[in-house]
Amino acid sequence: LAAKYCRYEMAGRRPPPEVQRKWESEWRAMLADLKQFDGQVRRFKRILPAAARLYAFPRTERFDGGVVIAFAVPADKLEHVTTDGGVAYQIHLRLIVGPASGAFRIDHDTVRTFVVPAPLGAGEYLQGVEPIPLPPGRYQARLMLTGADSTNGVVLAADSLHLGDGTAELVLSDLIFSRETSTLAWNRGAEKILLDPLGSIRRTESLHLYYEVAG
Repeated sequence: LAAKYCRYEMAGRRPPPEVQRKWESEWRAMLADLKQFDGQVRRFKRILPAAARLYAFPRTERFDGGVVIAFAVPADKLEHVTTDGGVAYQIHLRLIVGPASGAFRIDHDTVRTFVVPAPLGAGEYLQGVEPIPLPPGRYQARLMLTGADSTNGVVLAADSLHLGDGTAELVLSDLIFSRETSTLAWNRGAEKILLDPLGSIRRTESLHLYYEVAG
């Protein structure tokens, strides 16, 4: 994956010419992917009505910077298989990230498996968190979520991710709004950060706000 080349950027060093040429080649391939995603040329038999939010966090003295993905997928739109432990669902998550300059590209590709005692019904969601370390910078991103067989899926875009360097300047993370009763959380050190990918906050509920300032 192109993520292995990110060590040059994170170390503040210029990549060798052969590595730069490979980056540029892969970036051109990424642009072709993005054009397909934007135009929905990557067609699925069924559109997966999933929700996802991408949050950018700066690099600090204690933590690396990166992007946190919070996602929610309706279980009744996915195929499931019976296992010894119950019923298993799989969600394929792919993130493509890169600066507008095309200097490099990072691919993050993973499959998340959820096992529950019995099949889930309408209105029930599989939710998860996927943190991805990234060097400081401004990025464009495309996130693809599909079922195990890739026949149903969705592509979501984020065109302005800004990861500041809290070790060199004063920076602010993205704002995270959630419900105080949210069951989905991400642990950043000793801090438990509540997440709500569905954005299901009612007017009568208390709003939970989290952000970081570093520098």
